[in-house]
Amino acid sequence: CLLRGEKETRTHKTILLDGMDESYTDAMMEDLIQALGRSRSQLSIWFGWRTEHYYQKETERLSRWIDNVLALPPWDIDTAEEYVRIYAKKTDQQMLQKKFHAQVQGNDTLLGFIASPFQLTLLVYLLEDGTLLPDAFTQSLVAADLTIYKLYEAFFRCWLKKERLRKTSNLPETEIRQILWAIARKIYYGQLCPVDCTDSAVTDLLIFSPFPQGEQRLADRFYHRSLCAFFYADSIFAAIQQGGIPLVEALNQPLKNDITDFVRSASSTISSVSELERLQKNLMDTYLYTITRSMALDLQTRRWIDRLPKEKLFCLKNEIIYLVTRLATPDSAVSSFVEAAYQHETDPYLKLDLAY
Repeated sequence: CLLRGEKETRTHKTILLDGMDESYTDAMMEDLIQALGRSRSQLSIWFGWRTEHYYQKETERLSRWIDNVLALPPWDIDTAEEYVRIYAKKTDQQMLQKKFHAQVQGNDTLLGFIASPFQLTLLVYLLEDGTLLPDAFTQSLVAADLTIYKLYEAFFRCWLKKERLRKTSNLPETEIRQILWAIARKIYYGQLCPVDCTDSAVTDLLIFSPFPQGEQRLADRFYHRSLCAFFYADSIFAAIQQGGIPLVEALNQPLKNDITDFVRSASSTISSVSELERLQKNLMDTYLYTITRSMALDLQTRRWIDRLPKEKLFCLKNEIIYLVTRLATPDSAVSSFVEAAYQHETDPYLKLDLAY
């Protein structure tokens, strides 16, 4: 009411709007700017969002209402050690602090993860409950090749086992993943998602809207936005491995960096050359069909592609170019694919992408 100008106050008020990068669409930002213009109250408003998101959304109109921009620096090792010390004391696990200190010493990969408070929280969670994971998986958490995908995958495995022990989760892992994939695809783009599932491995990762749709709960967001990005990317990676229509559907809309970073990280976990080549072939065959009408794809997939609107077809091809040239796949076939695609491609923007 204060923001809309529907109510005034004689005393100064401060309003904190956190999670701007998670919940606020472009339309909502426009409404907010208009509300700021109407409000006559004595208000100070603090916006909380990621640095890169602020620069993406900054406009001349919005800047008129912003007096100061404060950037929180990444956490360093001292901050992380203090966090773990307090956590260990609160949970009465003094050995946890020693375990953390021993693991991060000389491990540049782990040091890279402590800059993010949430990723540090995941690391501590896994070190605390590492007994729930297979030994090989636990060892991978402190290995030099730990990736962002492995970290979140380990969290999900550990989370699932803990919920099983609580006897509040009974669905098969595959079904839980598929439910979380579907929810992530909607929430990532700012949509509320109806949730019928009552399994705690799903519901306890979500924050729900206080306004249900009848008797059905609506998921508003994940506990942390990076979890949403992880599950969305996990579904995309599975679709690329499967190929065909799932791949086409997964890649026919623009993907942001947090998604593609997870997908690239996931591909680096595959050690089999033949499996990497198959993944690469799924992407290349799909693109080449759009420009050469090659018959490598099955009939249903070819028809599916033929029915795509122009803008979705462009997105599909653009994302494939990005992934083929950046995934951790053998380089031998990439150069010949790029040459063939550049030769037959007619869209000037895609040709420019291929040229780079």
